[in-house]
Amino acid sequence: MTQSDSTAKKAALPRWVGPALFASSAVAIALLGLLAFSIMERRWESTRPALVFKPLADFEPDNAKWGENYPRQHETYKMTAESSSHTKYGGSFPRDYLEENPNLVILFAGYGFSKDYRQARGHYHAVEDAAATARIKTPYNPGTCWACKSTDVPRV
Repeated sequence: MTQSDSTAKKAALPRWVGPALFASSAVAIALLGLLAFSIMERRWESTRPALVFKPLADFEPDNAKWGENYPRQHETYKMTAESSSHTKYGGSFPRDYLEENPNLVILFAGYGFSKDYRQARGHYHAVEDAAATARIKTPYNPGTCWACKSTDVPRV
C-alpha cells in the first residue's frame, strides 16, 4: 500500500453523510416550495379587484360586515368563541388564577391583578372580559384594554 492510498482512506467520509445531505436537501427544497406556494397565493389575494369588496361605512364596528370582505380572517375570529377547552395550561375556559393560587394576591399587592386575574380567552370574548374585570373599576386605573379590544376605537 502506498502513502497516497492510506491518505485517501483517511480522508473518506462516513457512509451516512451522503444520505444525510440528500435528505436535508430534499427537506430544504420542499420547504422552499411551500414558501413559494404561500407567496404566490398571497400575491394572488392581493391582486383581487377592488370591485369584489363590498363597500363599508366609515368606522364600521360590526365584525360580520368586515367578514364579508375577509372571510378567512373572520372565520378564525369566530373560532375563538369556543370556550369549553379546560386544560392544565389554560385553554379558553374562564378560570380564576387568584382562586387557584391565593398567594398571587400577595404577589400582585397594589396592582389591579390582586383584585382580578383570569385566564385570557379568545378575541371573541375580549370586550366582554374587559368589561367584567375588577381591575379597571377605580377612577385611577383606566380601562386601557379598550384600546385594542374594541372594534369602535377609531371612531371613539
